Amino acid sequence: MDYTAYFGIKFHEDHGNRVEIEEITHALKNNWFKTVCVARDFEKWGQCKFSPKELMKKTFEEIYKCDLVILEMSEKGVGLGIEAG
Repeated sequence: MDYTAYFGIKFHEDHGNRVEIEEITHALKNNWFKTVCVARDFEKWGQCKFSPKELMKKTFEEIYKCDLVILEMSEKGVGLGIEAG
């Protein structure tokens, strides 16, 4: 059975942590988790832009649908704190 995990990580405008995102979400996929990640799935690595209000709305819609929320907290981020709440 597959589960869905929301994966949150500090936003980098240059997507400097893309490799880390891809590695972590790949590891989750190998352990039966479909993942949702804002930078990858909503913003398409910078191809799509949303207002902060739109982005938070979409984020919480996804969080509520997921079985698990995983937040990578090695860097501070306001968005991560909101998602954790």
